[in-house]
Amino acid sequence: MEKHTIEDYRGFTIYYDEDRDKFCADMEFGESIRNAKRGSLKDIKHDIDVFIKENKGFKPFSFILKSSWGDSFKLSYCSAIRSDGCFVVSDDKESKYKSYLKLKDMELACNLDNKLLEKYEAAKVEFELSRKKYDSIEKQIYKNLVQMDLSDFKK
Repeated sequence: MEKHTIEDYRGFTIYYDEDRDKFCADMEFGESIRNAKRGSLKDIKHDIDVFIKENKGFKPFSFILKSSWGDSFKLSYCSAIRSDGCFVVSDDKESKYKSYLKLKDMELACNLDNKLLEKYEAAKVEFELSRKKYDSIEKQIYKNLVQMDLSDFKK
């Protein structure tokens, strides 16, 4: 895979990828990361300008994302907003796996409430203890099971 550095533009290196026949730039601004691939140098420079503009005043935030199909939720982290308006979301700050949610999907986002999260974590611990107790009782019952005599059913 041949990559040729073209120039540094506003602090980002633009390179040409021969395999893809595209201009590319790896953009990182704070915790916001984006890899752009465009057919022309002008387009890649425009992407860099938009990325800088959108993320210059952006502050990453944590929130609770409700499920659209049930009454579940998860703690999420938004690290950037892409040039197409999608939010870059992951499960935590260190996660390499990112999701891209549109504004309509972000309508399910809720404010981060630490008191509710503490209650949730306590409930998870209690649930785990109950599950372990159930497993222990189930194993004890299994050990005490007696094999059934099937001799009366033989012909």
